Amino acid sequence: MARACIARIDALDPTFNAFCWRDAETTLNMAKASETRWQKGQPNGLVDGVPTTIKDLYRSKGWPTLRGSRTVVRDQP
Repeated sequence: MARACIARIDALDPTFNAFCWRDAETTLNMAKASETRWQKGQPNGLVDGVPTTIKDLYRSKGWPTLRGSRTVVRDQP
């Protein structure tokens, strides 16, 4: 499912410009980790592994919070 979501974003985002930050490698790693947890019967909840997006107005660990602006520095703490 993660690969399909990435492909769909890649196909449509040039038109809609809805995503300011994408990290396909991390997304795929997280999907694999989720799959492993499910196989062990130990998911991190019912939606573990469901692809989602985070509006960049919210601070998220490990991701830049650009607030929809190209003037915000990406390498902020």
